[in-house]
Amino acid sequence: MKKNLVIIAGSYPYGQRESFLEAELHVVSSFFSKIYIIVPEHHTVDKTGSRFSLPTNAEVVLIDNKLSVFAKAVSVFSLFTPRILHHLRQIRVKYRLAFSLSIFKILFAYEAKERVFRKLLLKELSQRGIELNGLCLYTYWLTEYTCAIARIKESHPEVKTITRAHGWDVYFERHHPPYLPLREYILSHMDRIAVISGHGRNY
Repeated sequence: MKKNLVIIAGSYPYGQRESFLEAELHVVSSFFSKIYIIVPEHHTVDKTGSRFSLPTNAEVVLIDNKLSVFAKAVSVFSLFTPRILHHLRQIRVKYRLAFSLSIFKILFAYEAKERVFRKLLLKELSQRGIELNGLCLYTYWLTEYTCAIARIKESHPEVKTITRAHGWDVYFERHHPPYLPLREYILSHMDRIAVISGHGRNY
């Protein structure tokens, strides 16, 4: 029996970004019963212009992942979870970064965005009667949304998780401060990681 695929991109199929997904989807569509393409912040996407073609078994799902002040405040409590405490030790020992307000703001925003999106995604799946058993979750970018599917994977090991990784979502030094949250946790909960370059794979 064919399974379902959920792809979380940025703006695809709208606009001109993520063009490689078009050919990829038409190739893999025959292996899945249904493909759901999640646009996680559709309020930021211009949906009036051009649009890439989609396989006949693909459906676009618009999610409005807006963060409230409350959601951001609640993320502070994640500081006391083993997952975040372990990550804080990594920041100091592995990444050798000094704690700063900037790092904490990045981490807590990441946590808030992940948590709100995860709840919205699970709600959308439930409303469509999509079972998690055998479901494939795939993020085009290694972001907060990848962290969300990692959290789902942790609770539901039967889910298959895949992410792509490019440049800005791989290299710490492209950011100021040079920091990307929760990389070890995220990658440890992926079944497959597709990095677009050998340098990125070795990084």
